[in-house]
Amino acid sequence: MKLLDLDSFKLYLFSLIPIPFTLVEICVYFLLGIELGIGICLVLNISVRDVCGVGLLLIGLFSVFLIWRIFIGDDENCHCFGSKIAMSPTVSLIKNAIITTLLIPGLNAVKPSARIRLTSIAILVAAVILSAAISFPYFVVKKTKTEDLISEELFTDFWENAYYSEDVAIVSFLSIHCNYCKKYITKLNTLVSRSQVPENIYIVLLDEGAELKEIDTFFEEYANGLRFTYSLLSADVFLPIVRGNIPVGVYLQGGKINKAFDLISLNEKSFDIIPNK
Repeated sequence: MKLLDLDSFKLYLFSLIPIPFTLVEICVYFLLGIELGIGICLVLNISVRDVCGVGLLLIGLFSVFLIWRIFIGDDENCHCFGSKIAMSPTVSLIKNAIITTLLIPGLNAVKPSARIRLTSIAILVAAVILSAAISFPYFVVKKTKTEDLISEELFTDFWENAYYSEDVAIVSFLSIHCNYCKKYITKLNTLVSRSQVPENIYIVLLDEGAELKEIDTFFEEYANGLRFTYSLLSADVFLPIVRGNIPVGVYLQGGKINKAFDLISLNEKSFDIIPNK
């Protein structure tokens, strides 16, 4: 289920673990691959004893993590089944107890031969590669050029004539109904909370006739209540600026675009200071 909405799982871990986003992605692909490999081995009855041991180890580690989340009062979806099936840490802990009960008998299975163990290892490795391939990992995606993401000429006209401020470092173009924009604002908020990006951020929202309550809900749910300064912009002006791309963010220096980024390329390195030419 995590594979159906892997971005949400990545962002969930990224918001909890203070490590670079690229490293979070690598850990996620490895973790999901191991889970997938364990499932395949159990279904095919390959190296059951060893696989159950690995499964129990993972369940134990997950359970410690869940106990910590419960201890600090977190009752949000733990993403054990992705974002499609919400499950609180408490319910997930009960689920882990049931899975543990089912895996323990497997420890009494026949000890596998060296050949079977190698087969199970090969399955686990193949599963890790498969999970990364299926989810189209961000770290192998070619970075999109600034000119492909945004029209610098139209942005400059818009920004200088309407909202120019030397205090603003980041301008993001979003739609409150776009799922990728929801993930973008969550990712941006996490970077802000870690002081890894400038805090002087301006949001330009596509004007879709949304009520103020809908906009407030957007920031409350996906930006953890952090309220950015924002304005609404009609589609006939908004879309040409971003060349039809959404979400798009730009990093400004002296009111000029230093670089542009989208959900994929938004990370800690998006805001490295590059000397103006």
